[in-house]
Amino acid sequence: ASQCGMDAVTTIRLLELGVKLSCVAVVNSIYLMPIYKFTGMGGEVSLSDPILEVSLSNLPQGSSSIYATTIAAYIFFGSAMYLIAKDFDWFTTLRHEFLAQRRVQNYTIYLSGLPKEMQSNHAIREYFTHCFSHHDSDIVADVQLAVKIPKLEKACAKRDKILPKLEHAINLRDVKGKCPMHRKLPNNLDDAKLILCGGERVESIPEWTAELEELNNEILTEIDRIEELQEQRRGGDDDDALALESPMPENEGSGEEGEDVEVGV
Repeated sequence: ASQCGMDAVTTIRLLELGVKLSCVAVVNSIYLMPIYKFTGMGGEVSLSDPILEVSLSNLPQGSSSIYATTIAAYIFFGSAMYLIAKDFDWFTTLRHEFLAQRRVQNYTIYLSGLPKEMQSNHAIREYFTHCFSHHDSDIVADVQLAVKIPKLEKACAKRDKILPKLEHAINLRDVKGKCPMHRKLPNNLDDAKLILCGGERVESIPEWTAELEELNNEILTEIDRIEELQEQRRGGDDDDALALESPMPENEGSGEEGEDVEVGV
């Protein structure tokens, strides 16, 4: 149980419960089957299946042997209730032991839909410090604000598309000795002739290499800017941090819904 998750442990316990209930049913059948066979209709009715002779179907209507079946039912359902109660005690004990451990996930709060004035590490830390303790500033272990970075994600997605094309073009050059070409649309969309022709033909390897280098520089610059923003927020310098160009797009609608935040307490 200490080496696997709670889902796996409860599944194993559920299977064990099924095995235990099956054992109770087997014990009941030890005395039920002879009762059904010897107190049933016996030779009065010809039965095509011998299994029916040791089943409840063999008892005639009004037979007093039905009390044995009633007793067996009480034993079975009583055993089921007892075993389920024992499993609940087991689960509650282990769950409390797990939640009492000093694990980060046991003391982490996930927040979403924050208003604008709460969208900073410093503001969230102050709020929870005020909620849990007015004196101990270390009551909140850490605050991590998950910013939205569509510009960085777009640049990374563009780089992921260019990289396999460049690798394929280099392989073609090395294997076949030919320099691959492709058409590139002009930056100036007013050139209708080039647009109608599909763009200007350029060498693929130099063009994609230059694009890849440009995207790498853009990604590094964006990462540095986001890290600077996070450091300023983490240090409580919210005014200067919010004065930077935010990596987040403006929220749609009323603007009251904010970022998703993880708060470690």
